[in-house]
Amino acid sequence: MRNTRNSKNNNGSASLEIFTTWSDDVLSGGRLDAKYWLPAIRELQKAIQNGKYKSQKLGDFITDIRYGLSTANDYVDFGIPFLRILNLKNDGIDVSDVVYLSEDQKDEIGKAAVHEGDLLISRSGSVGIVVVVPKEAENFAFGSFMIKFCLNEKINKQFIAAWLNSEASRKLIEREKIGAIQGNITIETIKNFDIPIPPLSVQNEVVKKIQEAYEQKKKKQAEILKILSSIDDFVLGELGIDMPRGGAEQVFQIWSDEI
Repeated sequence: MRNTRNSKNNNGSASLEIFTTWSDDVLSGGRLDAKYWLPAIRELQKAIQNGKYKSQKLGDFITDIRYGLSTANDYVDFGIPFLRILNLKNDGIDVSDVVYLSEDQKDEIGKAAVHEGDLLISRSGSVGIVVVVPKEAENFAFGSFMIKFCLNEKINKQFIAAWLNSEASRKLIEREKIGAIQGNITIETIKNFDIPIPPLSVQNEVVKKIQEAYEQKKKKQAEILKILSSIDDFVLGELGIDMPRGGAEQVFQIWSDEI
């Protein structure tokens, strides 16, 4: 079976990629879309399988897995916090833009709620973003475009999140998307992910290095904000503008002739 795929060269110009796939491979894989059989992706799979550490199916470590809540966007000002895909970031959950569902939907939510240590993965839209749920998001509900899964104690949860967020894993996840318009992944897809499994000591060391890197990133961001603030002060100072430092709520008076 001959496949063709449009791609781009490094200079941005379009090119046509042609490769051959044996028909028995296609029949066993059950997929006819060209991107599924890209040689580069198949080579990546082989590299993982032949790597330093033996790979296992993620499903071997999963103790519970389920889809999120499918509900109308009837949000309220206060109630049950509801996570959407935009709340998932590579370095955790952003709770600054959480919406709320009515307390009346508590029964409807059921088990579509997360607990500290659970993992969430986006299954549609920006597919494949994975986070470990922090204590701050305990009992938050989560939407149907996400899948929650829990792992046993034989694996470091943060390590799994780090691997699934890696460039290599993202390429494999992208390959597994199904659906003509907006591709998505399923529970079975997640269970069948191949994960290289080093000893726990190595997993812990990898996680430690990643967490240190994120801490450095946060410090640098704080330093940048401080520098930007000092630039504002410098510009205003050079212009001789003394900005008022009071809060938003102040008591003041205005003469009637000024009005």
